[in-house]
Amino acid sequence: MIKPLWALAGVALLGTAGVAGAFVVASSGGEEEAVQQVDTPTVGAATTITPQAHTPSPSVASTPSPTSSASPVPPGWTQIVQPASSKSQAFSFIHPEGWLVQPFGDANAPGYGLTAVMWSWQEGKPPLGAMKIDASVLPVEGFSSCMPEGSTPASLGGQAAWQKESPPDPSFAGQPHTIRSVATDRGGFRYCFIGFLFDGYDPEVFSRIIGSFKFLES
Repeated sequence: MIKPLWALAGVALLGTAGVAGAFVVASSGGEEEAVQQVDTPTVGAATTITPQAHTPSPSVASTPSPTSSASPVPPGWTQIVQPASSKSQAFSFIHPEGWLVQPFGDANAPGYGLTAVMWSWQEGKPPLGAMKIDASVLPVEGFSSCMPEGSTPASLGGQAAWQKESPPDPSFAGQPHTIRSVATDRGGFRYCFIGFLFDGYDPEVFSRIIGSFKFLES
């Protein structure tokens, strides 16, 4: 199967990080499979995001206790479980079955950060209603990724977060789309989802992916 040439487009919004990990994919059928991809790409330079008028400082409430295990996987969805490492705390989230996924890299490999890319179409240019989502974890210090300037309050992983919209990505010229990001800081790391949402997309799917993100006990 030919993967879309757009699989990595827009990844510059994440900042600079060497990303290359093992993670667990659990399907709604209850089966789990360990997946590893070594040659994941290096994320490029950060894209400048035009701030909006509202610039709140996200409040950091008391850190909620992580849950002991990942949640049951609903029918039609697949779960990604990322173990704890020097690059992130343990966490999980779900995405629709049938999506193509470039997984998080080796958490023990040299470099900084983790990035996974998910997209809803099989090949070629994104059709109407398509979605591409970049999930990343980067150190808060030294990286200008998913910054809170120009954002509004949100929630991610059961704690205070921020969300905002960014200018369209020129890589998707001719495909009308919206870029939405949701991020939160925890334990010195920034956890961020960036959604490339093409006209006609289902907002409930994007919201469900974001709402499923949770921190796990190590």
